[in-house]
Amino acid sequence: MVKRIGRITKYILCAPLMLVMGITQGDFIRTALGATETTETSLGAINIPAGGVTRVVGIYGTCSVETPTSGQGGSADFRLAFKTVPGSFKFPAAVAYGPLTAASPAMGLPYIIPVNIPVPPLETVNCYMTQEIAQTGSCVGTVGLIME
Repeated sequence: MVKRIGRITKYILCAPLMLVMGITQGDFIRTALGATETTETSLGAINIPAGGVTRVVGIYGTCSVETPTSGQGGSADFRLAFKTVPGSFKFPAAVAYGPLTAASPAMGLPYIIPVNIPVPPLETVNCYMTQEIAQTGSCVGTVGLIME
């Protein structure tokens, strides 16, 4: 709720909401993909912390085509494989074009997909990405988890 007092704006926070939300943590993995690769590629694993996290609340995946070729489109998807959590976790990935540098981050803002996946402490999450169309330039896959 926002309360205006003349030119001063005072924010009144709802304390119970803050207690329910908990502390948000995050982690990601980023790995080069073969440009001509259209089969599933392992990006690596993300390890859930030993404490303070009980569920994954958001996920994202981005395939960055570092050296795009004019007229070449593309799509990609990513998959999460939990060590002990059953289920199918395959989602579309955002595709960005251009070099991934500090001056020009092609990844931009990731598209966060809200989820509610309970996880035990020290869970291992293996991350995979598949490009649907082969590219002529280099590519980088990124997958991230948002946890509470």
